[in-house]
Amino acid sequence: MKKYVLLIKLLFSFLSISGQVSVIRNFNLEFVEKDSLKSTIIEKSLNGFLTEAKNKSYSNEYVDTLHLKKYEFFFSKLSGIGNNNEHITFNAPSVLKSYSSDGITYRITIAFTGLQDNTPFVFQVTELRAIPYKDHYRFYCPFEENTANFKTKDVANVTYRYNGTINESKAKEFANFKDELSEMTNTPKSNLIYYSFQN
Repeated sequence: MKKYVLLIKLLFSFLSISGQVSVIRNFNLEFVEKDSLKSTIIEKSLNGFLTEAKNKSYSNEYVDTLHLKKYEFFFSKLSGIGNNNEHITFNAPSVLKSYSSDGITYRITIAFTGLQDNTPFVFQVTELRAIPYKDHYRFYCPFEENTANFKTKDVANVTYRYNGTINESKAKEFANFKDELSEMTNTPKSNLIYYSFQN
């Protein structure tokens, strides 16, 4: 009987390990904390987070619940990523780079690649913020931090957030088009925040 119990426990532990997503470490550009305990903790946390993303089931362990709701658009793009189908086979996610400006929080860039009908492709490259939480890291959308220094201009009921310059005549044209579309579809005019990223 004890042998059967031990066998069942081994089977469950194997199944839980085999379902875990593991990142591929790029040793030229790997985690900023090379060969350190912190690097191992970040990597294990990232593997846990990516497993939850693949399974479309985020927990409060790896993503703050309020942040998840606020940036649902960001986390929905990661949900299910890595699930193979008859046309697409994903590789393990690959860490392209990571850095920290303060030694506490980290920015990690991950590539999701694979084969689509036997042709290599890049599905998505995503940057995450890793912030310490208890004995591991939680992951956050970097959108708010990336747009903190943007300028703001209001044109009609469109708020433009931009990091370079804005073409005011095009901004007015778009705002008018948005209002005309609302009138044509008999929908109420709503406020819109429009982000423009320039390199």
